[in-house]
Order: sequence, then C-alpha cells, then structure tokens
Amino acid sequence: MVRALFSHCDVIPYYGALGPKKPEAYKLLPKAKGHPLFVIGPYGQVCGGCDAIQPFDLILNLLAKYANKGHVLFEGAIIGNAYGRASEMMEASGKHGIFLVLDTPEEECIRRVQSRRSERGDDRELNPKNLRHKFKQLNSVLRKVEKDDILRIIRVKDTDAVDTILDLIREAPEHVPPKSLESFDLFSG
Repeated sequence: MVRALFSHCDVIPYYGALGPKKPEAYKLLPKAKGHPLFVIGPYGQVCGGCDAIQPFDLILNLLAKYANKGHVLFEGAIIGNAYGRASEMMEASGKHGIFLVLDTPEEECIRRVQSRRSERGDDRELNPKNLRHKFKQLNSVLRKVEKDDILRIIRVKDTDAVDTILDLIREAPEHVPPKSLESFDLFSG
C-alpha cells in the first residue's frame, strides 16, 4: 500500500537512526493538492515500514520526531498490535489521529505474508499461528479504540487505501505539533 502511495507523491527520504543507506522516514509531497505526509520506516526491501525497525522503542522515537514535523503515517504488523505508547501519541492528536484499518481477510493476510517471504528468497513454510494471533490481537485493539472513542477509525478495502489516504491528506487541517509529545523520550537524530 505505501509503495503504491509513493507513486502519487514526490518522495524525499530522510536518513538518520537506521544508518546512511536505510531511510528512517519519507516525506511525501502529493502531486495533487494535499499536505505533506511523513511515512515511518524503510521501504527498500520487500518487508518494510515499522516491521523493519528494531528495537521497538526506536519506532516510538521516530513517531514522536516526525509527529512534531507534520502528519504521519505508520504501518506494520508489530506496531499495529501495540496499543500502548504509540496509541498515547496518536491520542495526543485527538480525533485528528486516525486508525485506518484494511478489511483484508485473515487468510489473505497469511497468503500475502508468505508471498513477501518468497519474494525475498525465504522459502521456509510459514507457520500461520503467530499471524493468526496478531490478527486476533489487532481486532481486540480495534474494539478498545472503538469503545474508548478517542481516535477516528476508518475501515477501507485494501484496494481503496491509497485513495483514502490521499483524500485524508487533502482534507486534513494544517499540522499543529501535539504539545503532549514533549513528555516522550526523543532522540536527537
């Protein structure tokens, strides 16, 4: 989805915490009308985004760093299941924080993960147990987010995700850095 979004934007890589050859984020400037958007994580490999960032706390630091610069998009199986500090950062934006959920069925997610593994040359058979667990966790997180009514939740077909994101950044208000992010540990990168 993010790579497809790149084709609709001018893309500026930002290097730092992940080294000189692996972008920590990208600034996307929509070719049509819209605000800049920062996308967290490298996308040079088949598996990218927040799933390609270790340790986990570095993801949180990058989210805080770029949330102070503009609108932020982050995605990944790991971060998508972590309803903790990342959600606290999103909640600092109130209803401007959006939890965009793809309606991809569980079996299709498993098939796509296996396909990406094969693309990168990993021909081991995938044990779907962990993915099924993550799928269940994500649905639990979504129920909590809906119950707490702090963030907007937008459910979309995976085929509509790019257009939905482009619409959101066209319609988004000017970015104002969340004041509450000052309490998060930031690296100086």
